[in-house]
Amino acid sequence: MPRQRILSSDEQTRFDAPPDLSAIDRKKYFFVSQALGDVLASFRSPVNRVCFLLMLGYFRATHRFYGNRYHPQDMAHVARQLDVPPGSDYMSSYDGETTFYRHRALILEFLGFRPFDRHARRSVTTHLHPLIRSQIRPKILFQEAIDFLNNQKTEIPSSGTLTSLILDAVRQHKNELVSRIRKMLPDESKRALDALFEKAGQIGKPAETDTQDRPPNASANESEIAHTQRARLTLLKSFSHSMKPSKIRDNLADRQTLCDLYRPLRETIRSLDLTPDGLRYYAHSVIKSEVFQISRRADPERHLHLLCFIAHQYFHLHDLLIDTLLVAAQNTRNACQREHRDKYYRERADHRRDMRSLVVNVRKAMCHPLEDIRKIVFTERMPDTEKVRRIRDVLRQREEERVSLENRLVGLEENLEPGNDEREYYAVLESKSVKLQNKVAEIIRMLDFQGNDEVLMEAIRHYQNRKGDVTRTAPDSFLDEKESRFLTGENGKFRISLYKALLYDKTADAVKSGALNVEDSYRYRSLDDYLIPPGEWKERKAEMLEEAGLTKFADCRALLSKMKKDLDRRYTKTNRNIMKGRNGHIVFHKDGGYHLRTPKQEESEAESLGSFFPKDRYVSLLEALWTVNRHSRFLDAFRHWQTKYAKKRPPDEVLFAGIIGYGGQVGIGKIARISRQISGSELEQAVNWYFSPGNVAEGNDLVLGLLDRLWLPQAYQRERGRLHTSSDGQKRGVEVDCLHARHSFKYFGQEKGVSSCTMIDERHFLSHSLIISVADSEAHYVIDLLMHNEVVKSDIHSTDTGGYTEILFGVISLLCVSFAPRIKNFGRQKLYSFRRRKEYEKKKYKILPDGYINEEFIEEHWDDILRFVATIKLKVTSASQLFKRLNSY
Repeated sequence: MPRQRILSSDEQTRFDAPPDLSAIDRKKYFFVSQALGDVLASFRSPVNRVCFLLMLGYFRATHRFYGNRYHPQDMAHVARQLDVPPGSDYMSSYDGETTFYRHRALILEFLGFRPFDRHARRSVTTHLHPLIRSQIRPKILFQEAIDFLNNQKTEIPSSGTLTSLILDAVRQHKNELVSRIRKMLPDESKRALDALFEKAGQIGKPAETDTQDRPPNASANESEIAHTQRARLTLLKSFSHSMKPSKIRDNLADRQTLCDLYRPLRETIRSLDLTPDGLRYYAHSVIKSEVFQISRRADPERHLHLLCFIAHQYFHLHDLLIDTLLVAAQNTRNACQREHRDKYYRERADHRRDMRSLVVNVRKAMCHPLEDIRKIVFTERMPDTEKVRRIRDVLRQREEERVSLENRLVGLEENLEPGNDEREYYAVLESKSVKLQNKVAEIIRMLDFQGNDEVLMEAIRHYQNRKGDVTRTAPDSFLDEKESRFLTGENGKFRISLYKALLYDKTADAVKSGALNVEDSYRYRSLDDYLIPPGEWKERKAEMLEEAGLTKFADCRALLSKMKKDLDRRYTKTNRNIMKGRNGHIVFHKDGGYHLRTPKQEESEAESLGSFFPKDRYVSLLEALWTVNRHSRFLDAFRHWQTKYAKKRPPDEVLFAGIIGYGGQVGIGKIARISRQISGSELEQAVNWYFSPGNVAEGNDLVLGLLDRLWLPQAYQRERGRLHTSSDGQKRGVEVDCLHARHSFKYFGQEKGVSSCTMIDERHFLSHSLIISVADSEAHYVIDLLMHNEVVKSDIHSTDTGGYTEILFGVISLLCVSFAPRIKNFGRQKLYSFRRRKEYEKKKYKILPDGYINEEFIEEHWDDILRFVATIKLKVTSASQLFKRLNSY
């Protein structure tokens, strides 16, 4: 099998060739200053002067040396500049390696650069080690090494030297992993791992979970027999997203199987010191491979893949189970509120009818007798004894009606008592508890929760120790006084179902808020687990700040002082424009409030572009893809998932078929049937191994790079050197079981869907998109969109109201990007200032701050803020993950 290569032959040739300089570039890079003139004057030979300046100019341009390679036009330019006769091949007369290395050292010293020596090799290897742990693709490592050397002002070596350095580091890391497994993995664990290749039935999943693989005419028994012929490893490769209790129990059975495998191997897996991305890489190699492909690997390497597979599936399944808990709890809460509200509306007509009847009865039983009594009392000629007798007769005649009315009044009074609505709500919650228990009871019992909410943790531990069999002695301190009061029914009986429903609901809220977390997961660990470790941050803080480009923000007081002046200047400018009548977009209300009017966009006349396109001609999608690929070579980004060896890539036609199948939502099976000379197995194999998110993203960047070099897109950019981008979510329906798909009646009616969050710039470049849940805030993903690629670098970014938070303003400012969201009802937003409100009121300003910025608090926690932003900049953890955990605290 051929040795792995990082760059293609064409890329390697372009990298090792001298740069193609324009006439302006030659004047810039071959400029001779007075200091450089003194150095050139020390050379006796014109050949040495010409070659030295040629090497110096190339190094200024690329920070690299190219030996005896050069462009003749560059040589001629240098010769003319030094008043040396042009037309000669001076490089052929250059005095060998000794002179070259002497001039190389002189150039490095003159420009203040370090040579690429042993120390530089170690520095590059150390810098790349975290990325190698994450199994980042070698081409990204190659570019990262170049960026690191540029930042460190170090000479960049040839592509072959850098490739060997990176591949040796990757190979050494792989050997270290294999060596640790060979030393730490006991024979018993090896046998347990190898047992995953055995055929087994009823392990992890019952036969009915694989009905999608059952032939249409196969019976249940035949399907079960086929299921038992599958390896245990295959049964653990995928999990269900369904909310049906039977599917959840299948996932719980898988979790128990994985737990039995993971617990004895936990220390071995942790000793590998792999990042989550590193675990995913080896795990997905197992998921994508057939069982026989994994079983054929040598022992240590096979066990490495299996260990990562078990850890990844264990973490991933925990995330899935927690998602199930959150969705089930939220669905139950919504159902209770909906039923309670509907019950209230249904009973409202009955309440009106009862009140109308009550008024009639009060008039008959109370008002009419009182009127009769009033007439009797005020009759002057009637003796008192007669009055008393008649009054007694009136009261005796209405006694039965009066008693009935009093009972109805008592009932009405009870219905109007405070807390009656809550009593009805908890009655509804109790009625839905059994359905909720069927989904989440075992999840609460099996997961290992951690957190700082000791009161809730006590209740969960009690629930787990009793295996869900709770009684009146169960801890209820996690409930408020009102909820605790409703736990006892009117008959004095403990309401077990209500207690469990409240426990599940509180647990779900605690997980979302970050008060509870699960260590063995990807998305629900504590916030500190996602940040740069405190020890490493303390030891390498200055170095990390430099790598992240945050050195200028290290001094908190200086930064706050600058921000104080800038913010005060903006308050002053805005208010003065309003006071002088220069701002026609703001309208003030009588109560002191205001709103902003969006100016109407001016209509512009433009000619139709139809004349620029071919007439009556059909251009196939395949031809369009082929043309774009010919100019951008985006198919070069589609590399095999495994990075150890260079694989022979499928033909371009197969990759095009996969792109059309997915991009056109045709499907891989159908596109294979309608395509000539493309078999279904060939297409499926190509999609399985070559269509990874990283490959697709790199291919998209290559297309964006092509567009960026064209003239026409730049015509849409309003300001040169200032790129405006924006992001928004587009709702899409989902027809399959997916825990990330949620209900949204506004967009999907009774169905479920997700949101496709896309970033676009003013040149109409679609740089990146993410699929998120409609229940998630788009603001969590804005920074991920901004930092995704190196082609589209935003200077100012806009979102709608749903795409911003106050925290996001602060973080994006530290990323040196201006944040300009289009906020609805801006007049209702809370404004902040470093200065007191009274200072602006004295100046009769109309736009006033509502809150005061606490500088002492910011300065106290500034180190934590820098660690948070450095974690994002260095891509230790995705920004979306950090924001989701941070906003929950």
